[in-house]
Amino acid sequence: MYLATLKAVLDYKMNDEENIKQLEKLRENKKFNRDLQKKLAKLHNKKNKSGQNEHIYNILKNTGKKIYNELN
Repeated sequence: MYLATLKAVLDYKMNDEENIKQLEKLRENKKFNRDLQKKLAKLHNKKNKSGQNEHIYNILKNTGKKIYNELN
């Protein structure tokens, strides 16, 4: 529920006029995209998550929970 909330809010805010130009610049930035792909390659969705993957998952879940509660 919290991850779904986080994704929905991210999708909504990424389409905000204030953010669209900045996002387009990032999408065109080859160095940023290369670095981001390297970072994402460290993640995986296996059942037995590594410590780093579990930590990131918990950050996302807690952030989603905060947003969910803020919107109530």
